Formats: sequence, C-alpha cells, structure tokens
Amino acid sequence: MKLKSMFLHGFKSFARPTRLNFADGITVIVGPNGGGKSNIVDAVRWVFGEQSMKQLRADEKSDVIFAGSASQPAAQSAYVELVFENENETISVARQLTADGKNTYFLNGQPARLKDIREKFEGTGIGVEFYSIVGQGQIERIISSSPEELRVLLEEAADIHVYKERKKEALENLERVQNNLLRVSDVINELDRQRKSLYLKAKRAERYKEYSQKLAENKRIYYGNILKRETRRLNYLNEELSKTFEKIKQLQKDLVEVETNWSTLKAEFASVDKEIENFTNLLEDYKRRQTTLSELREMYNKRLSEREGKYVETTTKLDSIQERIAQIEKRISELSLILKGLIEEISQKEAELSQIEKQRDEILSKYTEKEKQFLGIREKLEALHKERISLEGELSRIEESVEDLSKRISIIDSQLDVKVSRLSRLQTELSLLLEKLKNAGDKEAQLVKELQTIRERIDELTSEKRAAEDELENVRRTLRLLDEEEARIKQRIESYEGYTKAVRAIFAKKAEGYFENVHDVVANLISFPSEYAKAVEVLLGGAVQNVVVEASNTAKEVIEWLNREKIGRVTFLPLDLIESHFSGLRDVESHKGFVGYAAQIVRVPEKYAVLPGFLFGNDIIVRTLEDAIDIKKKYKVRCRIVTLNGELIGQHGSITGGEVETERSDTLVRRKLRLAEISEQRVQLLSHEKQLQQKLSKIQEEVQALYGQEKIAERELTNVIAEGSSTKRMVEELSKTAQEMDQEISSLQQLKKNYHLRIEGMRARKDTILSRLDEISKEKENLELLMKEYDEKLAAERKTMEEILSKHSEVKTRLASLMETKLHYESELDKLKKDKEKLSEESLVLNNQARELEKEINKLKELLLENQRELEALRKESESLFEAMRLQRADKDQKLATLAQLEEKMQKMKEERERLRDQQHQLELTIQEVKSKIEQCFTQVDPQEVENVEEIDNETLELVKKEMEDLETKLKYLGPVDLTSIQEYEDVEKKYNELVIQKKDLEDAKAKILELIEKTDEEARNKFLDVYERVNANFNKFISILFPGAEGEIRLQSGKDLLETGIELSVRKPGRKVQKLQLLSGGEKALVSIALIFALLEIKPSPFYLLDEVDAPLDDFSAERLKNLLEISSSKTQFIVITHNKVIMEAAKMLHGVTMVDGVSCVVPVELETVVN
Repeated sequence: MKLKSMFLHGFKSFARPTRLNFADGITVIVGPNGGGKSNIVDAVRWVFGEQSMKQLRADEKSDVIFAGSASQPAAQSAYVELVFENENETISVARQLTADGKNTYFLNGQPARLKDIREKFEGTGIGVEFYSIVGQGQIERIISSSPEELRVLLEEAADIHVYKERKKEALENLERVQNNLLRVSDVINELDRQRKSLYLKAKRAERYKEYSQKLAENKRIYYGNILKRETRRLNYLNEELSKTFEKIKQLQKDLVEVETNWSTLKAEFASVDKEIENFTNLLEDYKRRQTTLSELREMYNKRLSEREGKYVETTTKLDSIQERIAQIEKRISELSLILKGLIEEISQKEAELSQIEKQRDEILSKYTEKEKQFLGIREKLEALHKERISLEGELSRIEESVEDLSKRISIIDSQLDVKVSRLSRLQTELSLLLEKLKNAGDKEAQLVKELQTIRERIDELTSEKRAAEDELENVRRTLRLLDEEEARIKQRIESYEGYTKAVRAIFAKKAEGYFENVHDVVANLISFPSEYAKAVEVLLGGAVQNVVVEASNTAKEVIEWLNREKIGRVTFLPLDLIESHFSGLRDVESHKGFVGYAAQIVRVPEKYAVLPGFLFGNDIIVRTLEDAIDIKKKYKVRCRIVTLNGELIGQHGSITGGEVETERSDTLVRRKLRLAEISEQRVQLLSHEKQLQQKLSKIQEEVQALYGQEKIAERELTNVIAEGSSTKRMVEELSKTAQEMDQEISSLQQLKKNYHLRIEGMRARKDTILSRLDEISKEKENLELLMKEYDEKLAAERKTMEEILSKHSEVKTRLASLMETKLHYESELDKLKKDKEKLSEESLVLNNQARELEKEINKLKELLLENQRELEALRKESESLFEAMRLQRADKDQKLATLAQLEEKMQKMKEERERLRDQQHQLELTIQEVKSKIEQCFTQVDPQEVENVEEIDNETLELVKKEMEDLETKLKYLGPVDLTSIQEYEDVEKKYNELVIQKKDLEDAKAKILELIEKTDEEARNKFLDVYERVNANFNKFISILFPGAEGEIRLQSGKDLLETGIELSVRKPGRKVQKLQLLSGGEKALVSIALIFALLEIKPSPFYLLDEVDAPLDDFSAERLKNLLEISSSKTQFIVITHNKVIMEAAKMLHGVTMVDGVSCVVPVELETVVN
C-alpha cells in the first residue's frame, strides 16, 4: 500500500485547493518556519480520527477550518483527502468538517464511520502515533514512553490485534454464555420453586379429579337407585291421590243432601234463630273484646316484667359503680398522703446529696492539688535518677573512649610510617607504565582506521547485495505472478469461460467425443499485433463467440441438439458456406491516417483463410477519429471504419465511442495476445534473474574476502586493545592506589589530630559529670523526704474521700429508688382519677336510665289496673246474656235436638271431608316432595346415564351414600383446586428438564470457550515472542549502525504475563555499562527512536512514515547515517520527511516547498529526477 496524494481545502492555513503528490520512495517537504509544513502532519492525523486537540495543535474542533486572512475570506469547511494505492485497488479516505459543526468521514467517496476506516487500515501501522507518524518534539516520546505504550508498537507489528479481537470475541461470547448460564440458573431455580409449588397443587388437583370421578360414579349409583325408587313411589301416590279425590267427590254429594234437610228445619225456627243469633253475635263481640283485653294484659305484664328486670339490673350496676368510686376516692386519698411523704423525703435526700457532693468536690480539689504536687516531686526524682544513671554511663564510656583513643593514636603512628614508604614506590612504577600506554594507543588508532575502511566496504557491498536480493525477489515474484496468470488464462480458454452457456455446452459435448467437425470459436482462431487489439475487438463485437464448423450439416446437427436441450442460441460459421467480402479500397490506402485492412491485419491458420474476409470485409483501421470522419466524408466508403483507440463509424455513418474507467485485460479477444506477452516477459525476466544471481555471487565472494581481512585486523586490534586496556587498567589502578594512599596518609594525620582533641574534650566532660553527680545526690535526698511527707497526707485524705464517695453512692441510690417509686404512684394516681371520671359519667347515664324505667313501670301498672276493671264488667254482661238465651230455647228442645243431630251428622261428614282433603293435601305434598327429589336427582345425574344402573339394597345404598358424603368431605377439605395446575406442572416440569439440558450445554460451551481463550493466548504469546526476538535483533543491528560498536536490547519486564508485560529499551556504548536512556543527549535519543522504528519496519512496514523534523537534534554526521537508512528502507516503504537539513534533502525523489503568502500556505512541487534528466 502506497500513499499517492493528499488533497487539502480550507484546512488550517491551506485555504485554497491544494494537492500534494508523493513519490514511491522519499518525499521531502521543506520551507521556512511558520509556512504550514506541520499542518500536513495534522491533516493526516485529523483524517484518521485524531480526537486530541493538543495533538492537532488546536483549542477547539472548529480551529482546523481556515479562519481567513487579509486577502482570503474564511473557509466554510475543512476538507482533507488521502489517496492510497494497494496493488490494483485505489483507496481514498477523507474527512470534512463544516462551519456548523457537521463532521463526515468518507471511504472511497462514500460516507462511512471512523470505525470502518480503522478496520480497513487495521494492522498496517497507520494511525499508531509513535509508529507511522512522528511529529515535532515527539521523537523523544518513544524513549520516554511507558513500557505498556512501547509494547503497543510490537503488538502492531506482530498483528496481535487479531488474537486480541479473537480473545475479545471469545470473552464476549464467554460473558454471554456466563450471563445466559446465570439467567438459565435463575430460571431453573425459579422453575424449581414453581415446580415444587405446582407439584402440591397438581397432586391436590389429581386427588380432586380422582375423588370427583369416584363421587360421580357413586352419585350415579346412589341417585340412580333413588330415582328408580322415587319414581315407583310417585306412581303409587298418584293412584292414592285419585282414589282420595273420588271419595271426596262422593262425600260432598251426601253432604249436600244432609245440608238441604238441615236448611228446611232451620227455616222453621228462623225468627227464634234470628233472636238467638243476635244474642250470639253480641256474646261473640263480648268474647272478642275479652280476648283483646286479655292479650293487652299479657302484653302489659310482659313489658312490665322486662322493665322491672332492667330496672333491677340498672340499679344494681349503679350501686356497684358508686361502690367503685368510693374505693377510688379512698385510694386517691391514700396515694396523696404517700406522695406527700415521698416528696418530703426526696427533698431531704437531694439536699443531703448536694451537701455530700459539695464536700466531695472540696476534698477532691484539695486532693488533686496535693496529688499534682506529689506527682511533680516524683517526676523530678525520676528525672534526677535517670540523669544520674545517664551521667554514670557517660562517665564509664568516657574512660573507655580515652583508653581506646590512646591505643588508636599509637596504631596510626605505625601505619603512617608504612604508607609513606609505599607511596614512594608507587609513583616510580606509574611513570614506566604511562610510557608503555602511549605506544599502544598509536598502534590501536592505526588498526581502527584500517578496520573502519574494511567495514565501510562491507556495508556498501551488503547494501548492494540487499538491493540485488530485493530485486531478485521482485523478479521471482513477477515470474510467479506471470505463471499464475498464464495458467489462469489457459484455463479460461480451455473452459471457454466468459462465453455464453450454449457455446460452453457445445464444447463440453465436443470434449466427450461428439461434434468432431466443430472447430473452435472465432476468438481462439484469430491472432493480431497487440496495438490493434482494441480496434479488432470493437469490429468483432459479439462475433468473437461465433463457432466455426466444417460444413453446414455440422451446424444443422448442433442446432438440432440445441433445440432439443433448450440450452440457447449460437451463431455458426460453416466453412463450406461463408465467403470473403474483401476487395480493397485503393483510394483510401493513400490517406495519411490509413493503417490497414482488418482482414489483412488479422492472421488465421491457412485452413481458415476465408474467415478474415468474411468477418471484416473491407473494414478499415485508421489512427484517429478525425481520420475516420475524413475518410468517410471524402471517399463515401460503405464499410466500417475503426480507430486504434476503438472509436467506430458504422457503414451508414453512426459513430460509437467512449471509455470505461478500467479496461479489462482478459477479454475473449485479448487472451491469446496476453499469453504471447507473458512469454516475452518471462524470457526477459529469466535473463535478468541470471544476471542478478551472477552479481550476487561476485558480491558474496568479495564480502567473504573482506570478512577474512576484517577478522585479521580485529584479531590484531583485539590484542593491541587488550594489551593497552591491561596497561591502562594498571595505570588507572596504580594512579588510584597512589591517590588513595596519599588520601589515607592525610586522613590518618587528620584522624590523629582529632583523636587528641577528643581526649582533651572527654577529660573536661568527666570533671563536669562528677560535679553534677554530687549535686544530684543532694537534690534526691531532699525530694525523697518531701515525697514521704506528701504521701502520708494523701493517704489520710484518700480515706476521707472513699468514705464520702461511699455515702454519696448510697444517698444517690436511695434517691433514685424514691424517684422511681414517686413516678409509679403518680402514674397510678393519674389512672385512678381517669377511672373515677369515667365511672362518674357512667353513673350519671345509669341514673337517668333508672328514672326513665321507673316512670314506664308506674304507667304499665296503671294500664293493667284499668284492663282488670274492664274485664270484670264484660264477664258480668256475658252471664246476663247466657241466662236470656236459655229462657228462649226452653220450648224448642225437641226440634233443636233434631237440628243438633243433623248438625252433628253434617259435622262428621265435614270432618270426614276435611280428613280426606287433608289426606289429599298430604298426598299432594308427598307427591311434590317426591317430584322434588326426582328433580334433585336430575340435577345430580344425567337420566340417560342412570337408566342401566343396577338396583341395590338399602344397606348397600347407605354405604354408597356414606362413601359419597366422605368423598364430598374430602373434596371440601381439599379447598380451592386449580385443575389447570396439572397441565402447568407438566409444562413447567418439561421446561425445567429442557433448561437443565440447556444449562449442561452452556457449561460445555463455557469450557470450550475457556479452552479457546487459553489456546488463543498461547498462540498470541508465541507470535509476540517470535516478533519480539526478531525486532530485538533488528534493534541491536540498527543501534550498532547508528552508534558504531554499541549494543541495543529490548527487554521484557519480569514478573508479568507475556501478554501484558511492558518492554524497556537499553543501549550500551563501547567500553561502558548499560546507560539509562534518560541520560542520553537529544540527538542520541532521536537515533535510538529511529533505530526502533526501522527495526519495526524490518518486521512489518507501515505503508508510509511521516517524520516531522526528527533530524532536528542530529549533527551532519548523524544525519548522513539517517539518510543512508532512509535510502535503504525506501525500497520497502514510503517516507514523507519534513526537514531543514540539506543532507536529508539529498535523498528525496520528490521535493515540496511550502511557504506562507498573505496568510495562506502554498505548495511548489519539484521532481528531482526530472530536473536532473
């Protein structure tokens, strides 16, 4: 992939549309400071979605839009487009930001997401900040980057992102599986809970169904038997009812006859009866009134009894309340007296407690003050004791130190004598070694120069060899591509790929042994020079797929087969029918644009000589469309005219032309042409390959010879260096020893002087300590006496304090008890008062009720007395009436006896009639009851179901009834039953079992994903380790080139997983230890960063590298090395370098000058190769 060009419009200082083209190798951008060069770097970052405003050197998003200048108005949008070429594919990436904030990315001209763009360029190194784009001041960031940030570069080179994406996808799948597993487990737990709950419901429902079925069967048996029995009983009762109805009918007839006789007799005594009737009516009225009064009396007595009972109850309750109120008042009086006593006692105890606390505080204050004084004395005594111990220890140490220092002084005197003698001998030996070291240095410089010359030649040859190897690899790659293309074209020709289905079917049949006289398609039979390809292809058009056959019979045979198989249509050219139409146009041949006749240019085997004339006739090939138009107008030819570029003028003057974006090289006509071209290219490439192999062989021989010379020179240099190093080390060691010896002598002399001063100081300190010890002994005696006196006083006051505290505790406890008792009595008193108020209210209500009841009782008694007087008066009047009736009936006893007999007979007949009617009524009631039972049976069972029920005896029927009642009881005890729970339980059980299986599948999937993650990590580790080792070797190689004789190493941080560990860079210069990179100079840091970038380039080049003044810290010598590296690496990748260094400019294939004119950046491109040519 190569960066071909960049287009900017309205981006930062590039206000006008500006396009920069980039060479395949090195493109250099130069210009004065502030000209806008770095804006090109910002543009690349911006296109690939850089979000950091700091990296883009802007404060806000809108700062990337040209803000305007004195001569140029502000832009409405910023637009940047990068065009890449990847093999045969052109990729364009663009980004546009409008003034209203609308941000759009484009991929190949179509709006796209930033994610799509990053995926498109994933793994190429583009967009990795420290890898492909290195801006101003950022070259040192590689060195100062954290180990984790440096690791990203290796991962990019190793394509670890593939494994990371795979692992990320696996982890996402694992998370989904884990979540699904959790959800399934939750669902299983929930279903298990439902299953257990539904199990009980389902079992209850099953029992309900079982009991219901048994109950239905028992009902069928029981009610079936009852139905049959009650049906028979109903029939019997209906017969009895009919008989009773007939008896009533006959009795009614006899009764009518007796009543007629009675009516005749009674008419005779009508007047007497009338009078008696009057007496009787009056007597009846008396009786009714008497009955009414009796009922009233009974009601009054009942009401009186109720009122009196309620009165007694109310008065009894009232007396009880009054007694309870009296008891409460008595208890209130007692509690008041008790509380009064408690309050007095509490006041006394509080006063006593206050007095005791006052005494306690006074004594405590005095005790605390004395205790503080006592503690102060004790602290002073302890301090004196400690000081005495310290001084005694110091005195002992002083005596030991004085003795020790005296011994040391004597030792120092003996050492000084020895060291002064040793120093003199060292100085003599050192002068001899310095002379020897000078001679070794001169010889080493001579050998180094010789070795440098050899290595430079080896480097030159190595560069030539690498370039030749790369060229050889390109040749071989091209040969492989040509072989593949040749095989592909031949396969297409053999399989007739691109031809119609019918043509392919014909030649497939021919391959099976049919259609022997079918030759081939036109495209495979003709040939022509490549420059006429487009013209011939346009003239032939669809005729390229025409099939040439031996004769018309063959064409007929094939067409009949095509008709049968219904495959399609084909045009055939039978050699026995077609004719050539070529005659030539002599006038046209003299035209300057005339190239030739298509029929003569196209070549065919001799057997098909007629074919060109048939296909093309007099069709002319000319150079340009202007020539074609001129010939058509001038000569009025009736043939087709085609240009070398493919424009066509038809026989009647129509013109066809135009161009497609990409021209295919494998059309049906050009395939054979392409095969010839491939053959020619192969011959040239094989010859070039042989030359390159010979060149490489010569280079290898010369390199081997130089390596031999290098080894000899290195061996001699090593010996000289070793000898010089040994001498130098001896000089350094002797110099160091002499210097150390001199310092030791000075130190010993100074130490001896210090020891004398310390002894004097210690003796003076000893006298001071002895004086202070005497003072301490006297102070200690005085303090001990004073402390003893204070101790006795404190003991007495402590005893008094304990007595007061004990008394204080007792009084406080008693006071708390009294307060608790007081609260208890106050609570009881409040409760009694509330009870008294409640009872008083209840007593008042009961008094009112008693008075009301007393009034009602008196009123009822008056009503009873009046009722008694009225009853007595009615009794007397009734006796008078009975006497009068007895006198009236005395003369008519005989007739009355007869009438009485008739009445008695009538009465008996009526009674019989009533008995029969009662019997009829009873029968009707019984029939109704039986019918009700039958209807009840019908409600319990279906009549059709009980038709065939076997009849059973009473005992068995009772057992069935009992069992039926027992089943009903069981159903009742089962309570509400959900019959759907059985199906629900089955569904839940089924779902539960399915989920258990699903859980097992998920657990298996989880195990497989974990295994995949482990395998992916292992592959990633191996890939990363492989790339690490290669990059490490390359890094060491480039460090040794940029720092001759130095070594570079990329280390993995220890103690971490290989997939997470960071990397560290280290450099060791010749003759030095490993040096911290932070201590390197700016130029050295830049070279180390460049070495790392080129080491990565060796593994996986980025399509392009954008370096913004990375050579700024380098001197000309280092810049020359960088230039050589750029030139060597430019064959593998593309470099865009912004620089001010003339050395770097010399490596450029294309140079762009960027400058600022009136606030707008302008670009002046220069192709150096063109200028040189």
